[in-house]
Amino acid sequence: MTASAPQAITPIPMQADMQRVPLDHDLIACGGRGSGKSFGGELVVTRDSTVLKERFNCLIVRRSYAGLQELSNSLSRTLSATYGQVVLSFNKSDWTLRLPTGGVIELAYLDPSRPQAMLRQQGRSRTTIWVDEGGQYSDPDMLDQLRATLRAPQGTPTRMIFTANPGQQGHAWIRQRWVQPAGFPAPGQPVRFFCEDTASSTVHIGSNISANPFLDFEQTRRQIEIAAGGDPELLRAWLEGSFKGDVTGSFFGDAMSRRRNLLELNGGDRPEIPRGSRLLCSFDWGIAAPSCATLFIVNHALLPKGSLFAIDECYLAKATRAGEPDWNAGLGASNLQQAQILQEWINRWGLEPQDLKWIADDACWNRTGHALTIGDEFRKGGIPFIRAGKSSVTQEAGLSRLHTMLWATDRDESQPWVKASRRCRAFWELTPLLARDTKKRELLDPTAITHSIDTWRYAVNYCQRPYAVGRGPEVW
Repeated sequence: MTASAPQAITPIPMQADMQRVPLDHDLIACGGRGSGKSFGGELVVTRDSTVLKERFNCLIVRRSYAGLQELSNSLSRTLSATYGQVVLSFNKSDWTLRLPTGGVIELAYLDPSRPQAMLRQQGRSRTTIWVDEGGQYSDPDMLDQLRATLRAPQGTPTRMIFTANPGQQGHAWIRQRWVQPAGFPAPGQPVRFFCEDTASSTVHIGSNISANPFLDFEQTRRQIEIAAGGDPELLRAWLEGSFKGDVTGSFFGDAMSRRRNLLELNGGDRPEIPRGSRLLCSFDWGIAAPSCATLFIVNHALLPKGSLFAIDECYLAKATRAGEPDWNAGLGASNLQQAQILQEWINRWGLEPQDLKWIADDACWNRTGHALTIGDEFRKGGIPFIRAGKSSVTQEAGLSRLHTMLWATDRDESQPWVKASRRCRAFWELTPLLARDTKKRELLDPTAITHSIDTWRYAVNYCQRPYAVGRGPEVW
C-alpha cells in the first residue's frame, strides 16, 4: 500500500444532501437512472467511516456478483481519494476491507433465489447496511431480515442506506414503504419522516439525471428512451425519478402489503387446518405453461365474511439450473400425472380430494376433438374439478374485486379480506411484478406471468358469484 496525496471530490447537491443526513437516520435515495445515487452512497459510507472510526462496521449488498465487483472497484477509488492511499483490492474470499481508522467494510451479493446467502450474515453486528440497486428486489423480506444485524454498543448510531431506481421489480413496495409516506417529494427536496414499517427515523431524497452535470444529458436520455421500450410511464420514472406512474408491479402495488396481507396458520413448521374449515382449491391449468393450484380457507372464523385465506400453493413448473422454479415454463406433465401430484400435495395436509371443493378454468371443459375434456381427465385421476364460472364475471370485474379485497385487508372490516401464507411463493414473488395492459388499463399486461393470480381471480369470482333467480346461497 503506497501513500498518495488525497484527491478532492466535489459532490453534486443531491450527494451533499445525502452526506448531511444524521447517522442515526435511515437514508433512502430513490431517483432516476444516472442521477448519482450510488456514488452518493459511496461518499456517505466514506464520510461515516471517518466519524465512527474503529466503531464503523458496514455491510454493502447488491443482488448480483457482477454488480458487486463494479461497486468494489469504484468504492476503492473513493476511499483512496479520502484516505490518501491506494486501497488494495478486496479479498475475494471474504470481500472485507479494513480501513486505516480501524473500521471495516464488507461487500456481499444477496440474491433472494439463494436464501442460503443469509446464513453468512446471521449473528453478525453492523453499524451500517447499504443496499445498492435495491429496486431489483421484488419484496423487502430478505432485506428486513438483514436489519436484525443492525446493532452496536450504546451511543453508536446504526442505520440502513437504500439506493434504488423506480420502475424495477421493487417499485411497488418501495413506493408504499418510503416514497408515499414522504409525500412524493420533488427531486432535490429531502424529506424527514418516521417509517412505520421499519420503526425508524428516515430521510428520503429524490433525484433525476438533469441534476448530474457529469453526464451528457441528451445522450443519456436517448439511451434511457430505448431501454424504456416505448412505455411512457417507465420513461418518466427513469428520467424524472418518479414513483407516481403505473409502471412494473403497480397493478396491485397500492393495494397489497406483506404487513397486512401475510398470515400464517398456527403450528409453526407443521401447521394444522382449523377443524370445520371450508376448503377451496382453485386451479389454473397448463402443460407447456405452468399449472398452479392454490388452497384456500373460505370464511375463516377470524376474518370478515367472504374472506379468502390462501394457506398453500402447488406451482407445477420446471426448475432452473439453480434449483429455483422457472415461473414461465411448464412441467410438461400429463393431466393424469398432474392429478397425482395434486393428490400427494393435499395428502401432506392430511386431506383427501373429497374433503374440499375443486374449481378450474372453464376452458378445461372445452371439447377439442377428444372424447374426454381436460376436466374429465382430472376427474378420472381422482380430482373432481368443477367449473370456476369465470364466464359469469368479466376479467376486469374479477381483478377489480381482488384489488378491493387486498386493499381492504386490515383496513375495512365491512369488506371481505384476502390473506396468504408464505407457502404461496408464486403469489408473493410474481404479484408485485404484474403490470397493467398499456391499451386497457383495467387488465393485466398480456405478457405477465398470471398463473398464480388467475387462481385467486377464479376463487374470488366463485365465492362472490351471483346466484340465479329462485336459488338461495349454496352451503358447502
